[in-house]
Order: sequence, then C-alpha cells, then structure tokens
Amino acid sequence: MKTETTSPRMQSMMRRWTLVMAVVAMLSGFAAAPATAQDAASIMDDVRSSYVEMFDGVDNYIVESDLYTTYYKRENGGGPLAFKTSTQLKGQSSPMGGQTVQNQFEQFDKLAEHGTYSGTETIDGVECYVITVGDPSKIDPNLSSMNEMKYFIGVDDNHIHRMEMSGNGAQQGMSGMTIHLGDYRTTDGVTLPWKMTFETQMSEAQRQQMQQMKKRMEQMPEAQRERMESMMGKQMEAIMSGDPVVVTVQSVTVNADLPEGAF
Repeated sequence: MKTETTSPRMQSMMRRWTLVMAVVAMLSGFAAAPATAQDAASIMDDVRSSYVEMFDGVDNYIVESDLYTTYYKRENGGGPLAFKTSTQLKGQSSPMGGQTVQNQFEQFDKLAEHGTYSGTETIDGVECYVITVGDPSKIDPNLSSMNEMKYFIGVDDNHIHRMEMSGNGAQQGMSGMTIHLGDYRTTDGVTLPWKMTFETQMSEAQRQQMQQMKKRMEQMPEAQRERMESMMGKQMEAIMSGDPVVVTVQSVTVNADLPEGAF
C-alpha cells in the first residue's frame, strides 16, 4: 500500500495556516470599554475588567464566518474568561484538530506583564494606544517564530484596530503579518469584530516557494487535492499567493444550543 507523504514546502504552508488560525482564535471577541490609563498594565486592567463584565452570564457563543465556524463553551472552574473552543472549516463535516481552552484573562495578564506602552498612533482615522511585545511567544507559544508584536488599541473604544507581527519567517514561511480588525458589532452584549484582514509579508524566495507549491498541488491526484482544498477552504488561493486573507463574520449567536458533535 502506498503511503502519502507531505513535502517540507507543504508542511510550511500548513504551519502558516495554523498560525493564521491561532491568531484568529486569540483575537476573537477582543473588545471592551475605553481605557483611561497610559501604560500597558493599566490599559489591560481596564480591558480585562470590561471583558469580564461583557461575558458575565455567557455560557456559550458561536461565531460563523465565510471561512470557518468557531464554537465557544464556558470551561467550568477555569475563571471568568475561560472558554473551550472548537473550530470547523467550511467544507468539513466536523471540527478540525482537538479542542482547546482559550482563556482571555490569562492573555490579558501576559500582555500587561510583557507589553510596553509605546505612545499613540492613528490607524484608519482612529487614535490608538500602541502596546509592543518584544517576545510574542510569551503571549502565545504559537507565535514563537515572531520577533515582535504590536497591538493598536483604540483610545476611545478600546477595540484592537490592528496587530503587527514581525519575524524571520524561518518556521512559518513568512517574515511578518498585519491583521486589520473592524466592523465591530454587539450581539446580546457580546462585541466582536465582523471583519478581519490578514496580510502576510514574504520574501521573494518565499513567494516563489509558494508558487511552486501551488503548481505541485495542481499536479496532485484529484482526491488528495480535494482533501487539501477541503482542509483550507476557499481562501487557499490567497493563502498560497500571499494576498490578503479576508475573514467576514456572518453571524454571532449567544447562549444557544450547541450542535451535536461540536465538543
């Protein structure tokens, strides 16, 4: 029996996709009331307090986008912001990978501890606090290939309007990523960004590798190619070419019955 293998370049692309999904999970639901202080710890204290208030009484919620659906279920005993998560890509019959626990409370603590207030900057007409993290792996181990990360948090609304990450690209096939967040909406008290745009920065050599990978996929047996397309959804072309990946939320549901098999 022939065993299918995955090339190093294909593995690089999959790691890159994993990083995108890790950032999506980390960003989902990051919103709060305006911050009043001008240091990282005080800003994150305000965010954390408002976030705890926002999710008080929320047992579960579902975020459905044009690319994936993520289910959130409160983790008993995990604190006020601990939710078990499960993500299902469009075209898949069941959630991908294993379940994880997302604890925003701990992430806020890490940002307060490891972040540095770097002044303000105007992003798309919005004045934002800038918080810089010199070692992103201290925020999330999935970001270990990144050397620096910046959060741009609105002075008046305290939403994240942009994130910038820079790295050497050795592990993820890219040298950096910029995430734009916008179209914030509130559903049953829960405020989320309804549009996220991911822009990756690649060297010319990395871009050529991705193009070669694209050609290799075109030459794959039909069943194998369809399986890869099912795993990565309709945004595969943008992911492989380095073009911006736009995720648009289609619906948010709070405290509804979770579908069977979500967890």
